[in-house]
Amino acid sequence: MKIPHESSKYHVTGEAIYVDDINVNSQLLEVSIFYSKLASARIKSYDLSNAQNLDGVYAVLSYKDIPGQNQMGPVFHDEPVLATDNVSFIGQAIFLIAAKDKKTAQKAHDLITIEYEETPAILTIEQAIEKKQSLHPTRKIECGDTEKAFTESEYIIEGRLKTGAQEHWYLETQSCLCYPNEGNEMKVISSTQNPTETQSIVAEVLGLPKNIIEVETRRIGGAFGGKETQGNHVAAWAALLSHKTKQAVKIKLSRNTDQKITGKRHPFIIDYKVGFDKNGLIKSVFMNQHSNAGYASDLSMAILERAMLHAQNAYYIPNMKILGNAWKTNLPSNTAFRGFGGPQGMAAIESIIDIIARKLKKDASEVRLINFFGENDRNVTSYGQIVENNRLHTLYEQLMDSSEYQNRRKAIDIFNKKNKFVKRGIAITPVQFGISFTTSFLNQAGALVNVYTDGTVLVNHGGTEMGQGLYTKINQIAADEFGLDFEKVRVNATNTSKVPNTSPTAASSGTDLNGMAVKNAIDKIKKRIIPLIISEFSKNTNTNINKDDIIFENNNVYYKNNKDIFISFQGISNLARIGGISLSATGFYKTPNINFDREKGRGRPFHYFAFGMAVTEIELDILTGENKILRTDILHDAGKSINKNIDIGQIEGGYIQGVGWCTSEDCKRDNKGNLLNSSPDTYKIPGIMDIPIDFRVKLLENAQNPNTIKQSKAVGEPPFMLAFSAWLAIKDAISAIGNHSIEPDFRIPATNENILLSIEKLQTVLSKETIAKAR
Repeated sequence: MKIPHESSKYHVTGEAIYVDDINVNSQLLEVSIFYSKLASARIKSYDLSNAQNLDGVYAVLSYKDIPGQNQMGPVFHDEPVLATDNVSFIGQAIFLIAAKDKKTAQKAHDLITIEYEETPAILTIEQAIEKKQSLHPTRKIECGDTEKAFTESEYIIEGRLKTGAQEHWYLETQSCLCYPNEGNEMKVISSTQNPTETQSIVAEVLGLPKNIIEVETRRIGGAFGGKETQGNHVAAWAALLSHKTKQAVKIKLSRNTDQKITGKRHPFIIDYKVGFDKNGLIKSVFMNQHSNAGYASDLSMAILERAMLHAQNAYYIPNMKILGNAWKTNLPSNTAFRGFGGPQGMAAIESIIDIIARKLKKDASEVRLINFFGENDRNVTSYGQIVENNRLHTLYEQLMDSSEYQNRRKAIDIFNKKNKFVKRGIAITPVQFGISFTTSFLNQAGALVNVYTDGTVLVNHGGTEMGQGLYTKINQIAADEFGLDFEKVRVNATNTSKVPNTSPTAASSGTDLNGMAVKNAIDKIKKRIIPLIISEFSKNTNTNINKDDIIFENNNVYYKNNKDIFISFQGISNLARIGGISLSATGFYKTPNINFDREKGRGRPFHYFAFGMAVTEIELDILTGENKILRTDILHDAGKSINKNIDIGQIEGGYIQGVGWCTSEDCKRDNKGNLLNSSPDTYKIPGIMDIPIDFRVKLLENAQNPNTIKQSKAVGEPPFMLAFSAWLAIKDAISAIGNHSIEPDFRIPATNENILLSIEKLQTVLSKETIAKAR
């Protein structure tokens, strides 16, 4: 039975309620945020009096008005709620204004005067390295002896890869509604992936205990990591104003403001050295990863760590040394984004494989195959984890066949020889993505399950629904465990007063963690009522019945050996209440057997790996840089899928979002740090014309995943990296201009502009070679 997304009917009718849709009384105050227009400056003086005295203004706050801590850093306390004596990026909040309406708030904003002394800004990784602006000490992961292996390698290549930023571009911008209750109690309705952290930040900023701050999230209009920590900012600002005025306060950032003041995917520079043999087998790799963290830590170190852990992607590398540095710049703190450093880490090794193949005049698919992790040997990562249940070889064999890769490769070569100004390219790339938070204690979840006497069930858990289908899967899990129809179960809003101390919905682990917690709660309820069920069934048979003879299905409870003996789920719920048996239970789960020693760079940080593979064919106009995806074939490992439609939707969406990062999305800044493309008319996310003309997505069959909920696998983040097949297919088409004899200069994103620059450099080399031969 195909089960649609639980909110789909509300989305279609417009009934789905987001933060901005919530009806509030006429006392709701609107907000304007006064933020810095400079990337680096000292605040010399300011005057708020004219703004404060404006009729209709209820509050104008500076850092001096914060009753608690002026901090909202989620891990390191280096991120002030409001600037004090200095500003460190364009968009840093300095003052908060609450007024009767938006027009008045903006007028008050314009009445504030401020004087700065501008100081030199650091905007790029290169500038930060030159100025030695390291955010935290260098991290290292190492295995084998890289230097010795380099001396024994037949070939050595060295290079640098640059990857760019990416705007999250969630449909619902950062939003929060706060309203005070009696005393200092506060209700916070937030578009956040992390209600518990939002609760903590608000409590700390207000100087209040957590038990009087209630945070609720029913649904989020997209997040992609951008609301894991940075949803806390608007929550803290709204809470400060609500606490001060004792009135409801709502903040919903405009699209332009949201893009200007929030963090992006971390840009990276990765320097590398690689040793390999004549077959393309990699012997040794050294990588030095540099990330642009922005002005504060946010989650930069965890993101850098995941980039390092995924630096080898799906390939066994016996000798590997990875260094990682996060650099401080005068930009908004860069933050979590789908893949959480994994895409940047994998990009380098995928580029390296491609370069090796071109140097050895081999097809890159061959080089990938011989370097894959093995199933029984050559199966240990650089950090010491054994790759179990390896699906890479199965995926490769099936996808090479179903995509007709070899025949299409030949056809593309023929096409390119016949066409001077239009070239085609093809690439196959894998993903091997570790599933778990690398901060081990976060791999836990809680749940609350209530059964009512009409046989319906209400579920609360710690995960948040942001369109990815988590609530739908949790609903399915609960219904299946109780043997009920999907419609008899409801998953309620995530709320810190129902399920406390939760982890963020991130790391692709929402269903893994919360599904198990819900099952744990249901198991407790079933354990309580099964003796009552046995007692009822025993009235109709002389046979001894034990707990294993009880089956929950079709809205009833059956005796397994004689299904004429049954009771409705509603009936047993009523009997349980009459018998004084609790029909409410909390559940808890923590992921077993995971650990990671950051000092040593060793451990088992992941519960399992998700695998996938994609083949993409593109067509490129070498005069304009315009390109289109002709066909994409994806085969992805989702374990035993809980909901195939949702999983396929996540794979398609993840791939297309990855195509955006790899090809069209380019955050442009001037030399002062101003973001030049902060709106949908200047920032190019993928559109309908960027979807492959022929798009084929399948789930790997018979791939049950042990020790997870319903033997499933996480599917949120891994498909994003399948877009490397599109990126490298573009590079393959560029390479065809020189008959694959010259290595193109290539980076992420491969925008039309960057493609043309790459072609220009390649043609310059070709011209020089032609002149040299003529002489």
